[in-house]
Amino acid sequence: MSDRSRLLPLLRARPLALLLLPLAASCGGGGGGSGGGATATSVELLVGDAPVDDLSSFELTLTGLFLTEQGGGETPNLLTGARSVDLLALVTRSALLEVHAAPAGTYESARFAFDDATLVARDLTGAPVIVTPTASGAAADFAAPLVIAAGERARVHFELPLAGTLTDDLANPGQLIWAPALLVSDRKGEDEPLDEVHGVVAREFPDDSRLRIALQDRDTDARHGELTLSLSPTTVLLDDDGDPFANERAFFAFTRSSDRIEASGVLAADGLFDADLVHVERVSGGGNDDVARLHGTVTDLDLAGDTLTLRLRNVAFGKSVVDPVLAGLGDPAEIEISYVGAEIKLRGDDPRGGDENDLAVGQAVKIDFATFVSEPFPAHEIEIEDEQAEYEGTIVDASGLPGSVVIHLEPHDPAVVAGLVDSSTTDVDVLLDGSERLWLHLRGEPEIDAGLLADGLRVKVRGDLSGSSSAPTLTASSLRVEPGELRGTVTAVNQSIGTFVVDVDSLDDPFGGAALPDPVTFRLDAAAFFTGAASDASSFFALFAGLGSGESIDVRVAGIADGLGGALTWSIEANMVD
Repeated sequence: MSDRSRLLPLLRARPLALLLLPLAASCGGGGGGSGGGATATSVELLVGDAPVDDLSSFELTLTGLFLTEQGGGETPNLLTGARSVDLLALVTRSALLEVHAAPAGTYESARFAFDDATLVARDLTGAPVIVTPTASGAAADFAAPLVIAAGERARVHFELPLAGTLTDDLANPGQLIWAPALLVSDRKGEDEPLDEVHGVVAREFPDDSRLRIALQDRDTDARHGELTLSLSPTTVLLDDDGDPFANERAFFAFTRSSDRIEASGVLAADGLFDADLVHVERVSGGGNDDVARLHGTVTDLDLAGDTLTLRLRNVAFGKSVVDPVLAGLGDPAEIEISYVGAEIKLRGDDPRGGDENDLAVGQAVKIDFATFVSEPFPAHEIEIEDEQAEYEGTIVDASGLPGSVVIHLEPHDPAVVAGLVDSSTTDVDVLLDGSERLWLHLRGEPEIDAGLLADGLRVKVRGDLSGSSSAPTLTASSLRVEPGELRGTVTAVNQSIGTFVVDVDSLDDPFGGAALPDPVTFRLDAAAFFTGAASDASSFFALFAGLGSGESIDVRVAGIADGLGGALTWSIEANMVD
């Protein structure tokens, strides 16, 4: 049996979250002063958060988003154009789709639509996995009517769960069937981390440390609203060569109208985008020089031939150019890239321009192409996510804590594929000195103590690999933990100490260490994120207190074992069951 035919028994999914954010926004983007203009109701559409263990990408093109008014009637499409997204690239951050005017009204449900012909998934080796959807969208009711008034700021959370909606296609081994479903809830007053936004400079406000951009789709160049970027002393400002500006004044002196901008940061509750990085991408001749951008992982380097092997993850833009070429090659999992003459840029803790000596097996990269015709495809620009490579595996011995753990890498990990580590059963010593970042792969990226690391947890470690292939050592700078996940029914709560008890129906991911008891007691972290029928801890406990005869609360809970027979949780999906 192939790995892909075994995909679904191993596949564990957490929800995809779509976020719809109606808010009052001035031309300055959520505040007066810089930009002026009249206040008007608007809607910001975002998509995010859909981790799946055994897929590396899950792409589709959203074609519509609608609100259904109380008593009937539906808004026009809130998307002014189709938007392509890779759901699995949006685990801890969302992607801003559009800023759009929204009619005031009272709404009882929501609906989204997508083009089923655009659905493309890849497994962990980069190989395509065919997914057949049973519908081209889904709808759901709000728990309480959503009221949008002119000038009011609100936030609505859409969730498209993958767990339970993806199944094996028995008629076509190795393929999947997807039955889309939707949950939707009203959420207000939260900051939303964004992966990256793209646009062009519309107006500058250097006295206020703000930059107004017109959001622009990289595939079509279509405009889809405006956003104000707020800069701070900690914002990393990069020029078109990827090098930092000396200061904010130099940034504004260089930047000009219609420069292309790529930025990452947090969309604040006030509507401003608090940028942590802003990159000016000046395009010669005023147009888009590049025809495509691919995201992937370096699995091999030929330093003599100036080529690298790229394991494909997704096409960020240029699908109309890339897809026919890849199809002609038989839809490969990996392609060969020439980096002769390519501009190389480093991100991570020390953003700067780089060169070929900065390339390494295991790095996640974004590669832009001025042409995309045949292998080796000539790279125009290579952006390295972090100069330290990332290694994926499972903790097999945590007895060395707090100073070390032993992991076994996954068979598909580039270090194993390239022979840097002998096999997926080779012990890799991961060294921890307390300076590394330890965090859970969840919304908000909560940091955890090393004492919570335990056997059985799946991790991704960023750091320096040394030693022989038979006895490798990995000095960690960051260790990302995949949280455990289970589903069940809430049987008891204790609001005073922030705990609840779950009668377990299924365990989808390990919580680490010894098996959890059934039922299991969860303790809420202060930053826990709720979806479904509850929006926060207070409403969750109130929901349980108000249960009537025959009613219950089913939950999907993600977190990590506490080592005391229970677990900590940062993510709870709650659903009422009659």
